[in-house]
Amino acid sequence: MIFILTSLLEKEEFDKNKSASSQPADFLYLRTKGKEVMKLDTIHHIAIIGHDYAKTKTFYVDKLGFEMLDEHHRPDKEDILFNVRKGNLTLEIFIKEKAPKRPFLPHPEHTGLRHLAFRVTDVEATLAEFDRLEIPHTELRYDDFDGRKMAFFFDPDGLPLELHE
Repeated sequence: MIFILTSLLEKEEFDKNKSASSQPADFLYLRTKGKEVMKLDTIHHIAIIGHDYAKTKTFYVDKLGFEMLDEHHRPDKEDILFNVRKGNLTLEIFIKEKAPKRPFLPHPEHTGLRHLAFRVTDVEATLAEFDRLEIPHTELRYDDFDGRKMAFFFDPDGLPLELHE
């Protein structure tokens, strides 16, 4: 069974030369053999786990400029959950002091989430702001596939994050 991710607005046939990410993303649906099976709109939120409440909140709210939406202390689950938003991106952040630490490797090649990429208008200006805020980052480089500027940085628990024009 082959599933195809394509545009609901244009209902165009899948083009083998186009990646799913190059298709319009206003509305997406999954098809199998021409039959709609599931409509997907957008990503509602991305959930991440942090280890240190103060460092994680400072990083995402004070340094990256996310707006704090809510906060829930959940003793029964031994965590704190808070939601932050910037534009139309919502992060659901779980603080679990006893969570195992993420393995830190130069290239995070393990199963699961590899990294989160933030689209920015000007990577160089963002890196200058990171320098002012003392957020460590990699050197500016160019994407091998689209030639656009990019750089990586990490959250307090080592989650790889990317800036991409």
